[in-house]
Amino acid sequence: MLIEEENKFKIATWDCETTDLNAIYGYLLCISVKQYKGPTKTIRIDDKRNPNKESDKWVVEEAVKELSKYDMLVGWNIIEFDRPFLNTRAAVNGVRSIGPHYKRDLIYTSRGSFRFPSNKLKNVHFNILKITKKTFTTPKIKFAAIRGEKWALDFISRHCEIDVKETEDLYNTFKPYFGKKLIKK
Repeated sequence: MLIEEENKFKIATWDCETTDLNAIYGYLLCISVKQYKGPTKTIRIDDKRNPNKESDKWVVEEAVKELSKYDMLVGWNIIEFDRPFLNTRAAVNGVRSIGPHYKRDLIYTSRGSFRFPSNKLKNVHFNILKITKKTFTTPKIKFAAIRGEKWALDFISRHCEIDVKETEDLYNTFKPYFGKKLIKK
């Protein structure tokens, strides 16, 4: 499939925020999905529709439903972290995982086409676009979010929403550097 055919796809950028890097010990606090050139939807563990705020099963189910609406998923480190984390949490919770999608993991474009001192999203966005709104989470914020404190979950959710917006910015900037074919996995 050639790059020029991407305009026929329903595309979304996505990111998740977790309590741990290990998906057996950690769980999802939130996931943000931004329709390409459209709105962002954030699914949070403290949502009033979640029947069990101590479990991320509802978040996983809703995330899978939302991501399944799109043909191509774009993200930053989604191949090595976000997608495997979501798939693991789906398996642990007995939920179907997201199926095969076309995907663009922009960290690979950054590593393969540029030589920045760091390939963190914030650094790349700032060096190319000369601005970033990306925030830092601290242990205090993370532990408060794990305890379910609203102010901390608000911060974490906003952090995730900034990530998907800045990922979309870089997706647009990186288009000339993409290869000629997409692979569906």
